[in-house]
Amino acid sequence: MNGSEAVPPSASLPAAPTLRVENLSVYLRSPAGEVQVVRDVSFTIGAGEAVGMVGESGSGKSVTGLALMRLLDPAKTRVEGRAYLGGRDILALPEREMRAVRGREMSMVFQESATALDPVFTVGTQLVETIRAHRDVSVKQARLRAIELLDAVGIAMPARRFGEYPHQMSGGMKQRVMIAMALACDPDLIIADEPTTAVDVTIQAQILDLLGRLSRERGVAILFITHDLGVVAEFCSRALTMYAGEVVEVADVAGLLAAPAHPYTAGLIRAIPRADDKGRDLYEIRGTVPSPTEMPGGCRFRPRCDHAGDVCGNEQALVTIASERKVRCVRSSEIEFEGVG
Repeated sequence: MNGSEAVPPSASLPAAPTLRVENLSVYLRSPAGEVQVVRDVSFTIGAGEAVGMVGESGSGKSVTGLALMRLLDPAKTRVEGRAYLGGRDILALPEREMRAVRGREMSMVFQESATALDPVFTVGTQLVETIRAHRDVSVKQARLRAIELLDAVGIAMPARRFGEYPHQMSGGMKQRVMIAMALACDPDLIIADEPTTAVDVTIQAQILDLLGRLSRERGVAILFITHDLGVVAEFCSRALTMYAGEVVEVADVAGLLAAPAHPYTAGLIRAIPRADDKGRDLYEIRGTVPSPTEMPGGCRFRPRCDHAGDVCGNEQALVTIASERKVRCVRSSEIEFEGVG
């Protein structure tokens, strides 16, 4: 990436992680029956730590984030598993209690700030509403807090911007407003879903630097959902690779990028353009992520994998291969990947 380098938040984990997810599964309901789109996802995030969740579109990343926020329509989806935040299983809370958790203890920066912000209200009104929904403060106090937040996320002339509508702001400024909204009530956890997708590389670097600084200073845990391994390398301490609704690899970022253990992770790394690739064809992973209704048996990546063998037709478990490192590939110890490291 170009621009200023973002400093990763601390990689150290407290004795009790801020978030602990256990066997999270998500099912979509349809007239033909239920379809599983996320399967047995487990991970932890510590205070002040940023964990990346990477994979192609359709891998289940955003659905995982929305499931944790309890923002999926219960009439169309079913969620199983546990997710402990502050010692409580947030997936088991009544909706009334969950509404108090959203915004105050955990919040989300959505992928498309242009659609996440309401176009008919000023950004200040939306910030004030968020603050007063979770804090017993006056309108004047909430206004001062909102202006303080706009200033904290690097928006120039915050008092003036407070009275502007989303369409009067650039993409980078709207994304900063979304971050300010996520921070409004000092949450313990932020789920950032592709927060740098719609901005140029300079603004991307500024947003990463901002999130990293806020995480370090406030001890906020961050789940950073992205398809960009370059962003993960700069911002995150650990990463999970997701494919077809499953976690296929978990590792610290340095180890993941230097020596991936799963063929899919290796393929994502090889697909990143490099300066020394001039004159060579760009690498691509053949095929596409399978539809949830057409999942292959055994390893879900097998139809696209250059290293698949007969044994890959069997069910693949996520196994520990080193300290805090896991992989869902029975052949991981036998394979040498080209073009990585």
